[in-house]
Amino acid sequence: MKQAQHPDDASIQEYVTNKNGYNSRLAVHIQQCAICREKAAAYQLIISAIQEQPAHTFDFNVQELVMSQLPPSAPPVTTKKFLLLPVLLGAAVALIIPVYFFHTSLQQSLTGDVYLSLYFLIPVALAILALHILETYKKHQKQLTNIQ
Repeated sequence: MKQAQHPDDASIQEYVTNKNGYNSRLAVHIQQCAICREKAAAYQLIISAIQEQPAHTFDFNVQELVMSQLPPSAPPVTTKKFLLLPVLLGAAVALIIPVYFFHTSLQQSLTGDVYLSLYFLIPVALAILALHILETYKKHQKQLTNIQ
């Protein structure tokens, strides 16, 4: 077999480390080629030696060392509580006002007159839209804070 037809070192290393997911053509070549078989055996020996080495241990606490060098984090700014309350109160008021004015004919207004039904649905839709816009704004602010 010509030298140009030998697999590269990365392919042989992949074969040695992952024998279940290898290319069958590569396996046949390695089994038939003495040069590639020797390379595979050498890589297997290196990998075995690396795996047999004891795990490294530190004589100091890495977490304390790293954490002491990090700048103190600022408390997160939450506008959720402050902005959510006015939106919910506005939605509640927008729903309570029509109920108060049309409490005598509420059933008739919801089933008979489409325009009055829309008067009930539009504030709810606006409240949902406002909450969605608020959530998007908060995500944007959080991304900006994370960038800085």
